[in-house]
Amino acid sequence: LDAPAGGTTPATTAFLPGTAAVQLCRPSPRGTYLVTWERPSPSLPENLRVWSAETGAMVKGFSCKKATLRTLQWTHDESLVFHMVTNEIHIYDARTFERRGRVRCQSVTSFSLPERKGLPSNVIPPKEARYTLTTFAAGVKGKPARIDMLRYPDRMGRESSTTVDKVNVPSGPSLACKTLFNAEEVNVKWSPRADACLALASTAVDASARQASALGLHFTLTSSALNRVLHARDGPLGTFTLSTVVDDSLPILSG
Repeated sequence: LDAPAGGTTPATTAFLPGTAAVQLCRPSPRGTYLVTWERPSPSLPENLRVWSAETGAMVKGFSCKKATLRTLQWTHDESLVFHMVTNEIHIYDARTFERRGRVRCQSVTSFSLPERKGLPSNVIPPKEARYTLTTFAAGVKGKPARIDMLRYPDRMGRESSTTVDKVNVPSGPSLACKTLFNAEEVNVKWSPRADACLALASTAVDASARQASALGLHFTLTSSALNRVLHARDGPLGTFTLSTVVDDSLPILSG
């Protein structure tokens, strides 16, 4: 809001130009950027746009027909940007948007990056930055759905690659994976250290309700172990999370 000279009523000015039709908006993990979505049109094919939160200038634009902001996610330190497209997730340098690699994932419908990461006081961070993420691929043509835990840059799947000095470098297999029958979507919660997550797979039971599938809730570890979390009773699961204590990774469930 800008107050006019000699007046008492502030005049409204648009910080982000040309955003009158924006329907969705959220900040990056550290608040450096804003990402907006509006309906695509012939005059605005790149309707998913990234803006500088400091200057209001547009930084980058992408095409996204679906009304969501989750196809574009930053790492917790905002050094990389991951953008989901058909069957792939493209990785960019967050400052220059230069391509840094890709995750090849057939039929991928969602992915998740932890927006924060804490370490116990006695742990020294590694010299090379590594980032964990999950991908979810919906089941197609009789094949089950699949959730994978990956790590950039070395464990993103055998069909994935990173870019080093403009040369593609193949990646290793995923850290952990699980196939899920009848799962249509997943909701992921990360531990404070971003080294473990809870994934709740769900399937539609009618037009207005959703419930956890029988094999839907798993506790996934980066040690390549993937374990099912036991629920105290049968039936749909309403909410779930992980302990917020950095040295702990206990799941907290609610029916």
